[in-house]
Amino acid sequence: MKDSVAPQISVVIFGTAEEFRARPFYRDDVVPTGQKPSQIVGSYRLPTPVRCGLKGCDQTHDHGYVVLVADGAETNTGWDCGMDHFGIEFFPMRKQYDRAEREFPFRLSLRQVVTDAERLRKRIHALQAPPHGGEWLLQNLRRFAKLYPPALMATLRKVAPQGEANVFESRLRAHLKQNAAAGRNAGVENNSAHDVREPRGTVCGLKIFTLDLEHWPVFQLEAELNEFLKLDHDTIPFDQVMRWNEWTQALELRLDEYQHLIYDGKKFFRRDNLALLQYLAEEQKTQDELSWMVWGEASAEAPKPPARARPPKKSNSLRRILKRLIPSPQ
Repeated sequence: MKDSVAPQISVVIFGTAEEFRARPFYRDDVVPTGQKPSQIVGSYRLPTPVRCGLKGCDQTHDHGYVVLVADGAETNTGWDCGMDHFGIEFFPMRKQYDRAEREFPFRLSLRQVVTDAERLRKRIHALQAPPHGGEWLLQNLRRFAKLYPPALMATLRKVAPQGEANVFESRLRAHLKQNAAAGRNAGVENNSAHDVREPRGTVCGLKIFTLDLEHWPVFQLEAELNEFLKLDHDTIPFDQVMRWNEWTQALELRLDEYQHLIYDGKKFFRRDNLALLQYLAEEQKTQDELSWMVWGEASAEAPKPPARARPPKKSNSLRRILKRLIPSPQ
């Protein structure tokens, strides 16, 4: 037997005939003459039809209602039997109860989330916890947005939905440059010189740039949970019941997605990953400012440029202020 309360209507769903027949005020062969139905106290849908509890009615039915009559007795009846013996008053009573019964599983679902609220709150707090949780990611993203050029930030937001981006360096190979220069000196056009896009790697963790720093998801989730717990889930209008059911169904998925984004943040804020950002920049000046991050890389794909090729040091250069970023996890 399951029960809940919809607005002004108590809902009891009986699983067997024995459940409602065992109730203390239940009676068989109730004489309905002169008796008015007081309320429907429950309903049932049974695999085997049962006989109507009204005296003189030999109808059987598998779907019916347990009705409280004016003298305090309870009995069971079907839809047609109730109309025949109780009259028109049974019609709005049955209509209201059916509506409450349809709402019942949705309200029950909200109740179950209430019992699970403490676990949900602990999970939200755990996702924010240091050393490399949501709070770390939020601080890093805020500092990153202040330190990096707006043009690069726009590019990162543009490619963020795909999660990662392969990056290349466009350059003229040395021997092609020499051949091109020799051809020009001889007055011969040489079209063999061309830009070559050399792969430099893959920038990972870009989905963190889909996050709204002004409406941080974990703060939103906890605020929504607090609002949800203040509701009277048995009496709120049904449109709100449905809205909050959609919210509860998406809640775990949102927490999982946020956990994946924190993991993406750990991948993005690695030094070797940040070093690749220079290849996403479109302007040469921005590339030069960001290139300091690869000078220490002993990689064939990222050779250390000569000192004269490095941009001059400035007191407010990215080379200096980027060191203020929270150290990335290893």
